[in-house]
Parts: sequence; C-alpha cells; structure tokens
Amino acid sequence: MTRLKTSLLAARELGPTALFHYTVYRLGLASGWIRRRTPGTEWSRVPLESWLRPGVPSDPQGYAAYRARPARPRFFFDGQSEGLPRGPAGAAPPDLLTEADELLTGSFRLFGGAPVPLGRPPDWHAFPSPLHGTPPFDAKVHWTRVPLNAPAADARLLWEVSRFGWVFVLARAYRWTGDTKYAEACWELIESWRRANPPNHGVHWASGQEVSLRILALTFAGHAFFPAWSEYLRRVAELAQMVAVHAARIPPTLEYARAQANNHLLSEGAGLLTAGLMYPEFLESADWRRQGRAALEEGYASQVFDDGGYIQHSANYHRMALSLGTWAARLAEINGEPLSRRAHEALGRLSRGLAAQADPSTGQIACFGPDDASHVLPFTSTDSRDVRPAVAAGARLFLKESWYPAGAWDETSIWLGLGGGAGGEPPQPASLPQAGLHFLRGRHIHATLRCARFRRRPGHSDQLHIDLWWGSEPVAFDPGSYLYNGPLPWRNSLANGAVHNASLVNGQEPMRAAGPFLWVDRAQGTITGRFQEKGVQAIRAEHDGYQRLGVTTVRSLALVDQAAWLVVDEARGAAARRLTVGWNLPDCEWTWGGDTLRLALAQGELLIEWKGPQAVGGLVRAGHWIGGEQTGDTIAGGIETWGWRSPRYSSLAPCLRLVIEARSQGPLTLASRMVLGDAWTQAMDSLWTDPEALQRKFAAAAGER
Repeated sequence: MTRLKTSLLAARELGPTALFHYTVYRLGLASGWIRRRTPGTEWSRVPLESWLRPGVPSDPQGYAAYRARPARPRFFFDGQSEGLPRGPAGAAPPDLLTEADELLTGSFRLFGGAPVPLGRPPDWHAFPSPLHGTPPFDAKVHWTRVPLNAPAADARLLWEVSRFGWVFVLARAYRWTGDTKYAEACWELIESWRRANPPNHGVHWASGQEVSLRILALTFAGHAFFPAWSEYLRRVAELAQMVAVHAARIPPTLEYARAQANNHLLSEGAGLLTAGLMYPEFLESADWRRQGRAALEEGYASQVFDDGGYIQHSANYHRMALSLGTWAARLAEINGEPLSRRAHEALGRLSRGLAAQADPSTGQIACFGPDDASHVLPFTSTDSRDVRPAVAAGARLFLKESWYPAGAWDETSIWLGLGGGAGGEPPQPASLPQAGLHFLRGRHIHATLRCARFRRRPGHSDQLHIDLWWGSEPVAFDPGSYLYNGPLPWRNSLANGAVHNASLVNGQEPMRAAGPFLWVDRAQGTITGRFQEKGVQAIRAEHDGYQRLGVTTVRSLALVDQAAWLVVDEARGAAARRLTVGWNLPDCEWTWGGDTLRLALAQGELLIEWKGPQAVGGLVRAGHWIGGEQTGDTIAGGIETWGWRSPRYSSLAPCLRLVIEARSQGPLTLASRMVLGDAWTQAMDSLWTDPEALQRKFAAAAGER
C-alpha cells in the first residue's frame, strides 16, 4: 500500500475521537506547550516545599511528623505496625526470599523469568542483554526528544526494571522477616534511580504510564518500609518529592492516553488518584484526584465489554486493567471516595471474564494478543502467569465472592485488606462473544477458538486461532509477542496471522499491518454454528479477511469423546488456490509419517493427521525445515519467524510448527485431527471419513433451534 493509503486507512481504524485526542497531543508537542509543562530540571530545583500547601512543614523532621499524624490518609494496611498487614501465618514463602536475595546480589527477574545479573545498582539506561543492542536513548535530553520509535530499540526492555516491581518483592520480604537488609537494598535502588534520572530527562520520563506505575510502587514502599525507614526522616521527604514530581508529569500528556483508549488511560488514572489521595498536602492533589478519577471512570465505562472481555483483546492487558482497577477502587473506598457503581460493575465483569479464561487448578491462561508480561501488582510468589491472585482479589472486592480454595494466591488480597466472600466456583461460560473467546471444555482436554467482531483495533491478526490443552499443558499455542520493536524480522512479527494457529489463503495475511500496534482492513469474525451431543462438542466460525479475493474462510472445531480434536478449514470462493494451516506445537521428540506427525509429550503421545486436495505437510523448528515437505513458499514474511515462541517477553525459544497446505482451483477443504495416544475409536470414524458429517450436525443443530 502507498503511504497515503495506509494513513487514510489508519485514520479510519482509529476513529474521530482517538484522532482528535492524538491531534491535540501532537499539537502540544509541536508547539512546545508540553515541554514547558514538564520542564527538564534537577531534583534540587524542585524541592518538597515547592509542592506543599501553606502551613505544611517541609523540613524532614517536621514533614515526617506531619505524615505520621492520626488523621493521615488510609492505605491498604497500617504501615506503622510491624509484621504483615494481617495473616497469613507461618514462615515466609521460600520463593520470595530466594528472589529477594537475588536482588541483593543485583539479579532481577525480568518479565517474570529467570534472574538476570544487572548489577547493584543496575545501569538504568542499558538493555538487559547485549543481544538487544545498545539503546539510542540519551539520558540527558528532555523526554520529548527521546526517539521511542527508533528502529530495533525496544524501550519496554528498559522500562521493566524502572517500573519498580522489585519494590514489592523487597517489601514483602521485609514484612515477612523483619530483616532490614531488604529495606536498605530497596532504598539504595530508589536513590540510584533518582540520581540517574533527573526530572523529565530521558526515556524513563517519556511515558505517562511508566511514570504512573512508579507512583504505585513508591507509595507502597513508603508504607511497607515505614518501620525501617522511620529513623531516616530524609527518606520520607524525598519519597514524597518523587511522588509529586512524577504526578505532575502525567496531566500534560493525558490526551495521548485518551487517544490510546486502553491500559495507558487506566494506569495514568490510577497513578494520579493514588498521588492525590495519599498526599493531600500537595498543592495539586485535589486536581490530581479529580483527573485520576475521571480517567478511571472514563476508561472502565468504555473499555470493558458486557461479557467481561477487555477492549485490547489481550489476556496480559486484561489482567493489567483488572489489577489497576482493584488497586484504585480499594484505595478510593477506604478513603471514603469510592469509584462509581458503574466502574465497580465493569471491574466485576473483568474479574469474571479473566476467570473464565483460566485453568482453575493452576491459574494458567492461554497467551492471547499483545503480551509484554505486565504484572503491576506482584504481591505473591506464584508464577507470573497465574492470574488467580488478580482474579481472587477482584472477585472479593467487586462481587463479594471467593472462588478458589485458600492458597498462595490469597496474598494479594491480604495486602489489599480484602477477605471473605461467598464461596463458589469460578465462572466457566461457553463463550465471551464480545471478547471473541469461545471454549470447548472436557474433563482432561479443552480448546479455545478466537472469533471476534472488533470494536477497537485488534492487537494481533489472530482471527480463528485455536489453543488446545491436554490437562494443564498447552499442546497447540499462541507464539506470544517477544519484542514490540526488535531488529528485523522481530519487529512485533509474532502478531502476524502467519505464525498463529490459523489459516492463510494464497499466502496472504487476512489483515494489513499499518504500524506496530495497528491493523487496517480488519478481519471480522462470526460464529455460524454450535452444537453439543453425546461425545461431541463443536463450534464453527468464519471471517471476512479475504473478501478482497472473493474468499471466505471457515473453521470448524470439535472436541470428540474427551480424547481428540477435529479441525476442518475451508476456503470458500473461486479465487482460492492455496489454503495453508499452521500449528505451533511443543518442542519435543517427533516422528514423521507422510500425512501424520507423532509427538512424544510428557502426558503421552499426540497423533496429528491431515487430509485435503494435494495436501502436503512440513515441519519447521527455529526458522528451518526439519521434516516433511517445504510448503508455503510465498507466505508473507517467509519462515524466519516460524518455529519460535516467546514464553515471556524478550525471551525466545524454539518450538515445532507444523505447516499443512492444500492446493486446488476454487473452494478448498483441509481437515486435521489431533488424537491422544490411540484414543480414536470406531465411533469417531464418520467424522473423519465423511467430509460432510460435521457440517450435517451443525445444520441439524441449527434446524432444532
């Protein structure tokens, strides 16, 4: 597409409201107004007294006494008492102390992964690995001059450590053990960051969202470490000064957050509300409180679907939206300024929607949409992909329900001062239709089909993608995100349809990328059938991403006798020449058999078989063909990104990618089945041997309705 056409399509996708807010933001940058509102300076030139209302003492001793007065704002727990806020009894979680001790040696668990040695203190302006290159961000320039879109320079790699997630780890370790070494290590890191990042200079001031997330961490630190830090009155004053400077950075760029209409607006609302509520002695705290509340109310009114899905079509950002809302709503509630009933209802729906996607026994959730591993409330030592801590806290606060048995995931609720709730089971609906998530659940296996009609721009080209699970382990999965802005071919390339468990027609993408997070010519999906009978659950969907070719793609998914999945892909239309279907599979031992593939998984053997006109299959690992025939020779983007998955943001691991292709003139049908061991029985044969059997069942079910 030409640049002009791309711009016009992008403008159409964004819509007039987002374009208006973005235009206001760009005008603010171009005119210098935003820069004047956020002047680059030194910490010494914005002293605490410049932020305080008349009559509030600014000297360290006087200010510390003022902050300790009985009429102080309420936090989630009493920071001036020792030990945990309340419960749980017993020894500190070993995993927590291991991670806290790693921090003492300068190792950080980036994005929830293994510890990475960065130093104590780290270089706040260096990428965590030489593999990521050297960031082109000058720490001395005003943040408006930071080239966030510089090629192959992913600022998210720098922002992870500067989100101050380590505050929560060290604070928990300190409150569990009473050992002041954790409190001292935390202050050393805060002071180091402060020295390296003067106000409004460099990449760490370039995003209002990143600034806001630090406000949450700094506020938490001020309460969690109070017993240890109370002897150092200067720390209380410097912490307050940092919160004030951070909060003042947010309002001038709220138009950008409104233009995004996503988690940015929620983050910045939570940051402003927190600063305004917890520091009422600041001159601007009333405005911050008002602006933060308005952003949160606006965000939760417009970003949460009726079915509990989240507007970004991302499990990662769904949890982030719920966590931010739980923090903000709880803090507002205990200070007598609760969020509206409408916001609480939206957050209750978010709680239900996230629970619906999770395995109740592990809390694991399929990777879905953009995933930068944002985990803004790391209050537990559970795996970072376990969403039960966020879901349990949300259910208790917004629904007054408790869905899980007691466990480590309850620590989040405890820190927030939440408990109780009526017992019950986490919701497991058949679909979240607005979110575009549709479930087939068995006793030991389950599946998710993605089929959405997008209200806002999608993050990934993943229409009709399928996730398959055997027990609590995925056997066919989304590849993740890896890097939003990496060196080619890794510039958000795992968002493409060609690397999902979906189909492509004639080697073309169903949607067109117009930027790192923007797709034009949306492929809109429709559920066209669903039935359940003895031994079979099935769903059928289609999308219109190939209308330009005169082709409609249809996918039918069936869960058969708790032991197999059957998938039938169709390209309906005379222009179809090739139908290509890909599957991301675990990296394991495999055996090729012409039109079959056998995988030796931990749970047992998985047999995959396929058939269709002139059907051929090939196997890719880490961008190289390793089995079968080479197919898809003209697929968009080639095969460099095939056979890779990103288990966590910034990490890349090989996987197997099975690529199956059928060729013919006109309509095409390609069938695949995945069978656990030798579980395919004679009763299943008609579904496999008769190409129309499944469609007749859909038709019969439609007739019954």
